[in-house]
Parts: sequence; C-alpha cells; structure tokens
Amino acid sequence: GQAEEEEGVSEVKISVIVPVYNTEEYLPRCLDSIIGQTFDNIEVIVVDDGSTDNSYSVCREYAGRDTRIRLFHKENGGASSARNLALDKVQGEYIVFVDSDDYILKDALQTAYDAITANSAQMAVYGIDYAYGLKPDAVRDGDTLQEHAGGRQQALIAGQTDADKTVRYDNYRLMRNYLSDREFYIGTIIWNKIYAAALWENRREKEGIMNEDADIMYRIIGDVENAVCIKQQLYIQCVREGSVTNRRFHTGRMNRLNIASDTKKYIKENYDDSMYGYAVIEAGNVCKDMLKELIAAGADRCDGDDGEVMRECYNRLLEYYKNNNSEMRKYRFRDYKKYLRIIACYVMRKHEWFTKYL
Repeated sequence: GQAEEEEGVSEVKISVIVPVYNTEEYLPRCLDSIIGQTFDNIEVIVVDDGSTDNSYSVCREYAGRDTRIRLFHKENGGASSARNLALDKVQGEYIVFVDSDDYILKDALQTAYDAITANSAQMAVYGIDYAYGLKPDAVRDGDTLQEHAGGRQQALIAGQTDADKTVRYDNYRLMRNYLSDREFYIGTIIWNKIYAAALWENRREKEGIMNEDADIMYRIIGDVENAVCIKQQLYIQCVREGSVTNRRFHTGRMNRLNIASDTKKYIKENYDDSMYGYAVIEAGNVCKDMLKELIAAGADRCDGDDGEVMRECYNRLLEYYKNNNSEMRKYRFRDYKKYLRIIACYVMRKHEWFTKYL
C-alpha cells in the first residue's frame, strides 16, 4: 500500500502499532495518549485500513506534527491485516498494540518497559480499565491498582513496593493462567501486553477471520519462557454504548470453537495431562458462552434463512456438548465451578432467564 513515513528514531525501544478504521472521533485521544508518554523512545506505526471517514486526514495531521509517527495507508482488509503490515515495518526491541478507539495511561509504556526489562521477560501483561460509554473527547485516570483473582477484582493495599505490583510467571504458570484466569487475567487479546519483538518475528495474525487474537495468542504464550504480570490498569478500553448488547450473533463467531479445539490439540502435544484438563474446561466454557449468545438471539425460535443458519450453529454447539461431555467430566475438578456453569447452561438452555446468569 501507499506509505508516508519519516526516518525512524535510531535504536527504537518500543514500536507502538495502531490499526485504524473509521475512528476519526476517537483518534486524537488515542494518538495524544501515545505521543504524550513519559517514555519517549518510541515509534508509532499507524496503519489506516481504508477508512471511509476522515480518519486518514487525522492521522496525516498527527504524522506531520510528530516525526515518531510512521503512517501507512492500505485498502480495507481488517484489523489483522493492518497489524500484519505494521509488523513488517517494526524497528523496536519491543512491541505494543493499541486500538484506535482506546488509549493508554501516560506512564503505561514506562511501566511496561521497566517491568519487562527488569525481569528479563519476553512478555509483560497489564490490567485493563473498561470505560463504558466514555465520550470520544473524554479521558479518565486508571482506577486503584487491581489484580484478577477468581473472577473478582481485588484492590491492592496502598504503599506496596514496585516488586509487590508485579508477579513473575514461568511458561507453565503463564499458560495455566491463560487457560483458567485464576490469578491474573492474561486474555486472548493482544493489546494488554508488551512483547519482545522476537516473538513476532516469524508470526502473523490470520486474516479474514473473527477472534484472530485468540487464534494466535496460545501459540505466542507457548514460546514465552518468562513473563511478568503488572497489577495495574494501564490500558483503557472504551466500550461504546450499546456495542455489545446490540450486537447480533454472527456465524463467524463460531470460529471460537475451532480455535478452542486447536488450543486443546496444541496443549495436548506440548504440555502434561493436568494442563490439558484446563484446556478441556476452557473449551467447554467457550461453548457455553456461544450457546448463551445464541439463546439470547433466539436461535431456537428464529424463522427465515438467518434463523436456519443460527439453528445450525445452535445444534452444532449441542453436538459439541454431547461429544465432549465425558472428557469435560473427567477433568471437572480443574475448575469445578466453571464446569457446573457449562453443564447448567446445557441442561437449562430452554430457560433464558436462568442461562443469562451463568
């Protein structure tokens, strides 16, 4: 695609990748948060993915003001294709991703860089502050330092040292928490992490699919020998009002089940039976979440062509339950509460009022 770029900073420490598509209202907040970082040895690789609004003009204005911004423009191909183009251009030792409608706290890159280098890690994971309905020109500071434990957000005690605000993970512990979310939320998403650039050297996201982050994240984590989790919310995800509740079920989301099955296969080939048990339960949990989405969309009541497609997805999930129930039952003690929710969703699927609480 067409490229406009200034000469990059020599020996860049962090490459920040920003895919852009039709987010002109949110872009100033996002780009201001990046170029205003306390850590300034960065390059910002902005890829406009064929926007039809004024996003590209906003990007050009910012690139004209800050020589650290390298701007590229391409035909629309999705966020993964924009990130892949950027990955071909990175010069930094470390890589960070930021979505163009989100932003990061002022000291996010400094905190992430200090943590990953001080611990000789290949990846650092940091917390997310979910901002619902935040206006495009509004910003807010991160909340109290928090950690994820058993699905609950627990505030840390004030006055702790920097060492108390991070926890080191070896590969086994990292993968276990990725699958179970028991100690710290690792997540399938790529934008709550800083990576050693080498992790992405020969790796790109699959294009043209939904849930592309989940398709690649378990393999990246499989290559990480040492990681560190930062008990601080550095990334602000701006959840647009109504974006989740009004979203219709899309058949492409069924790809999550394929990814869950691929993850199980990967774990079986590379880890012990205990880890495989976590992958089995997590695959069942993915199935439960999609079944809930289809129930909420009225898959068993819809008419017409769309209804037929949704019913096919619905029946495929029920078939998955039947085919994998014995395996889930075998490993149920890896996460018994999650297992009970999985089974309850299947048994009580005719009662939408009940399943929505699972």
